[in-house]
Amino acid sequence: TEVLVRGLGGERVAAVALPAKEATAGTLRRRLAAEHGLPLYTQRLLLDGQILEDEVELAPSGPPHEGRPVEIMLIRVSFDPEASGELLTQAWQGDVVEVLRILRAPANPDFCRD
Repeated sequence: TEVLVRGLGGERVAAVALPAKEATAGTLRRRLAAEHGLPLYTQRLLLDGQILEDEVELAPSGPPHEGRPVEIMLIRVSFDPEASGELLTQAWQGDVVEVLRILRAPANPDFCRD
């Protein structure tokens, strides 16, 4: 599945080829992080104005899209410094559900306290 990622201004951010079986928003987000240095938890991917959850499949739909890439909009959000401290606390306590919730805040996963 060919995916074209554009920024808010319409500029091309990336073009990514994903194997059909792995063509999800989560896979795309991980590829953007690894290949383009875009921190995972600062990315919000939109398709037709809707924020995509990681499990959403990225596949062209119907004849009008055949042969064309799926176009996704990327919005970058800033880290929330207050959530970063809470992320660290919840990680130390081993609360996976809270860690995942806070990461969507987005909290800086590289935050540490002195």
